[in-house]
Amino acid sequence: MDNSITVIALTATPPYDSTPAEWERYSKLCGDIDAEIFVPQLVVQNTLCPHQDYIYFNYPDKAEYDLVNAHRQKAIEVTNALMQEKVFSRALTDAGILPDYKAKEAVILEHPRAFAAILTCILNGEDTSLPKGLIRLISPKGGLPPYRMLEVEEALSFILDAQDIFPESLQERLSKRLSSAGLIERKKICLATTDKLKKMLLSSVGKLDSIMQITEAEGKQMGSDLRMLILTDHIRKELMGSIGTDEPLRSMGTVPIFESIRRRMGNVIPLAVLTGSLIIIPHTALATVTELAHKAGISLRAKALHDTGYDELIMSGSNKHKVGVMTEAFAMGCFCVLIGTTSLLGEGWDSPCINALILASFVGSFMLSNQMRGRAIRTDKNNPQKTSNIWHLVTVEPPLTLPEIARRTVQEESSPIPITYEADGAAILGEDYATIVRRFEGFLAPAYHKDMIENGIERLDVIKPPFDKDGIAHINHEMLVLAADRNAMADKWHSTLGDNMTPEISRANEIPADLAPKQVFFHNILSAAAATVPVTTLFTQSLITLASTGSAAGLIITVPLGMLYLYGLTTWVPKIASHCSPAKSIKTLANAILKTLKDLALIESPKARVQILPNDNQGSVICTLRNAGEHEKSVFSTAMSELLSPIVNPRYVIVKKMQFFKYSSLLYNESFTCPSVIANKKENVACLAKHLSLTTGHFEPVYTRNEEGREILLRCRKNSYINRNQKAIRGKRIVRSKWD
Repeated sequence: MDNSITVIALTATPPYDSTPAEWERYSKLCGDIDAEIFVPQLVVQNTLCPHQDYIYFNYPDKAEYDLVNAHRQKAIEVTNALMQEKVFSRALTDAGILPDYKAKEAVILEHPRAFAAILTCILNGEDTSLPKGLIRLISPKGGLPPYRMLEVEEALSFILDAQDIFPESLQERLSKRLSSAGLIERKKICLATTDKLKKMLLSSVGKLDSIMQITEAEGKQMGSDLRMLILTDHIRKELMGSIGTDEPLRSMGTVPIFESIRRRMGNVIPLAVLTGSLIIIPHTALATVTELAHKAGISLRAKALHDTGYDELIMSGSNKHKVGVMTEAFAMGCFCVLIGTTSLLGEGWDSPCINALILASFVGSFMLSNQMRGRAIRTDKNNPQKTSNIWHLVTVEPPLTLPEIARRTVQEESSPIPITYEADGAAILGEDYATIVRRFEGFLAPAYHKDMIENGIERLDVIKPPFDKDGIAHINHEMLVLAADRNAMADKWHSTLGDNMTPEISRANEIPADLAPKQVFFHNILSAAAATVPVTTLFTQSLITLASTGSAAGLIITVPLGMLYLYGLTTWVPKIASHCSPAKSIKTLANAILKTLKDLALIESPKARVQILPNDNQGSVICTLRNAGEHEKSVFSTAMSELLSPIVNPRYVIVKKMQFFKYSSLLYNESFTCPSVIANKKENVACLAKHLSLTTGHFEPVYTRNEEGREILLRCRKNSYINRNQKAIRGKRIVRSKWD
């Protein structure tokens, strides 16, 4: 290709929630993101309106729950039988791990999460004791995952997949056993749920009641000004016969949604349906719609739907013309709620009057959901004060209770480690909520109760346990209360953004305070004492001698000692101060990363600097890079995340080294993953070690792709304080108040 040609990739929505392989293909095609226009920047410039996301929860209806429960009962029956046969302890014996686990230490540390699941099953399901050393090998703090069906599923999956660890005969027996019980789907063990059950719950009929509750609340708040769009995936035209009857509604789609709302409030809130093959309008809107159609050169005829006050329209022309007519009627207020399909209205359609959106679609992709969300957040020249509420629907799976043996606490002498359990209602269960959590990673909007615009589900801070029925009902109520106060929501946008027309979007790492290396502070104090106390003593004595004698010889001795004393102070006091708190430790490590990236020309912005931001969560530290390009922020954020994440299988580890004269020792508890962007060359890793040594102590880079390095890697994985804490770093984008 001619070097004079510059390729520019302009994409509407980066695929943030894609798999690593998909993101790699995207990056190869488009390159790294150099610049991005974020939603807050468009809101402050009045290109998009102030808006907020809300989640409304529901439980499955009885028929759906019965199907879920039947599968779970089958899974529990098979699990109980496997436990009685002590399948998991026998699997470890066959693999040579019991009783001599030390001989298999490398194998165990290669798969710590899977072996932890197996041990949980053994200790709680099989009622079998285990050597405490084996448990502490996997979990140095002695904690194991709660005994849940997900742990049993992971343990069984690992046994079936790890052909180099477990005997083939065992794998064949287990596979036949699970397959005959219907617990393997597409070569995947499905104890907790199946793909079929997941799809059923994603389109749970329980969401119809959520839609009615939201529509009723928005209708009471907005009155005739309401312009609500409800997007779903299916039409369900075969259910037209249920309109105007009392027939139960057992599926999701435009027709069931229309009929459920109509039965409850169709005489109060006028509704309409718009799809490629079905149009329904209130009879009161027929004259206006007919006139608009005639102006557009479209003929139509109306068919009354029983005695409901609604008509089905048969229109000539293309979908484009039909949509144009209905869009204009919607803007005029002929109906306040428009129910449509994502295929027709979810992308490319423009109706600026929309001020409420219910996403009753089951699409999990951030890109597609963000495009649907875009239907509601555009400004309306006819309504400069427009605000929008965006509603996401989530079906909560009822908790699964394992047999009573799962509730006990293990206290055997050989394994005196208490096993903790996730209490009922301690987490929101289900694929639906997991999808929403992923989706929210790409949405930037104000936090409910903080002066901050950020991404992530955490900004919806009324979602907190207990997540039992009463707790879920309380969350739904809080969502409706917050959604009713649109003025407060708009004020949140304006108070945070202020009059800054180009707000800076910070790409930040929220780092648990436990990940700050506490030992460094004390090591620096000890090292400072060892280095300066003798000099301080000699300097003090020389001052006393000089004061008493005033001799020139005393002055000659005192001056060099004084200089050495001052050098010690200027060297060690900053080192001690740089690690006197978690926030300062994180900033010190971040500065070492930044300086390294600058030395490697990976960050070239001359004013780039590390900033620690105030955080309402005292248990964590928010670290970000300021005055840098978007790509540079991304590189820095990724490097920080890798440095302070559990050590798994990096190319290089960086290990603290204590040295006293000829004696030296590696401190494996203070070891870190070398970020991949730095670890591509030995010289680059040495550069990072050099910057760390100036404030944090001497570090030894260790290459892990040889036998000696592999042994050190295993020791780091076993002993590193980061691996012991097992805390996750959360990447986030934030815009703080103009006063920060």
